[in-house]
Amino acid sequence: MTVSAYFEIMTFLVSLMTAGVLGINYDFFRAARKEWGKRVIWDILMWTASVFIVVFVWFFIFFGQVRWYMIIALISGLVLYFFMLSKYVFLCMDFLLGKIRAIFCIIFKILLTPPRFLCKIIRVYSKGVRSKFPKKVEEKNDEKKA
Repeated sequence: MTVSAYFEIMTFLVSLMTAGVLGINYDFFRAARKEWGKRVIWDILMWTASVFIVVFVWFFIFFGQVRWYMIIALISGLVLYFFMLSKYVFLCMDFLLGKIRAIFCIIFKILLTPPRFLCKIIRVYSKGVRSKFPKKVEEKNDEKKA
């Protein structure tokens, strides 16, 4: 099987772009950990997504042909990404996830308003019932003692 130089160069460039996608993936999950707390689930999701991306690119696009320069391209692409773009992408992801969290908080606040109102009504009604009921029980207990 002969492979052209064009295919080799494209493979190298796609591996570099895959590294960029892996870096964006890492920054997204890093921002998610910052926004929603440091949980192991974020790490598991990040590594699962990273493995899926690399397996998809190397085995489905390049038909399982993994060559040494693809690994070098992936590592050098990650290094370039982290030195050049990671800071800015992380700030954007952090901002976007903060806005998404704020929107979800507003939506949940709106959705939880009727149940809260219902709980307040039940609480007021139950206080009225409780305030009447114990007096009657105490009066009956006092009559039995006398």
